[in-house]
Amino acid sequence: MTGSEVEERRVSFAAEEEERLDKLVARKLEEEPWKVTRSKCKQLIERGQIEVDGTPFTKAGTLVKAGSTITCDLSALHEAREIKPFSHPLEILHEDEELLVINKPAGLVVHPGAGTGQETLVNALVDYFGKAFAGKFATGGRPGIVHRLDKDTTGALLIAKNDSALAALSEQFKERTASRRYYALVLSTPRKLRGVDKEDSGVIDAPLDRHPLKRTLMAVVEDGRRAVTHWRVLERMNYASLVEAKLETGRTHQVRVHFAHIGSPVIGDRSYGDFSPLPSTLFRLHEEFGRQALHAHFISFVHPTTGEKIKIEVPMPEEMTRLLEEFRKV
Repeated sequence: MTGSEVEERRVSFAAEEEERLDKLVARKLEEEPWKVTRSKCKQLIERGQIEVDGTPFTKAGTLVKAGSTITCDLSALHEAREIKPFSHPLEILHEDEELLVINKPAGLVVHPGAGTGQETLVNALVDYFGKAFAGKFATGGRPGIVHRLDKDTTGALLIAKNDSALAALSEQFKERTASRRYYALVLSTPRKLRGVDKEDSGVIDAPLDRHPLKRTLMAVVEDGRRAVTHWRVLERMNYASLVEAKLETGRTHQVRVHFAHIGSPVIGDRSYGDFSPLPSTLFRLHEEFGRQALHAHFISFVHPTTGEKIKIEVPMPEEMTRLLEEFRKV
């Protein structure tokens, strides 16, 4: 294998005889220069990063025929080793041997990506746990991240400490047995003609995908991925309503786009809302708040090892509470 092929982070080779996929991959990748452990090889297979003749196989015991071409995508392991520590305080709400739950502050990006640099939650986790943390996962630049919150959304965020816990917790989100709830302060007007004004609760079932023109944003798109948000009004004001949103699915910007879709965008969310109906005093406060008034106040899940049902609630941050008080006055 040449140096350039190692840099491309993809390894291809032919099976010389019929053999189990996990044994075949492990025997090859344990060699120099890759030195990938057997457990990591199994993780790569389970996460669909090993292809046989161009098709991903996720079962370690799959029998591979002689002459088949095996392609291994090692970018995840390579990227995990590149994550640099970032010193940032973590407000830990719960921690044990398998996982932790933090109260994510506004302004903190969850994981590295295009243009994010190394000042992310993932980098802070590497700083907190030590550099060996990222090497426990076959998840690229997102080690431990079970789900995510937008940069400027605050609240409960669940993190796994190892790959087996990550797989078990991720499955709960996939199967919708884990639960997340948000507080959102959304736009209303005295005429009470907006989405949250007409009913005390409801369901927004509208598919989401990338915005056709603004590719960094999401939009309701007819052939997008199904997205469902359940909501109920907790408090009504003249120019806003405090609602609780419960996610049935977990799409990017889901709460924000869904409430904008029904005419009640989240206060402070200049990416998706038109807030010109606000009186000047409240419009100025909305601008000064500088982010969406959205807080993940509740999370529940089953512990992957003990089977215990864990429920965690997080109070609304002070700056959002103050904004709510100002809307109550008008």
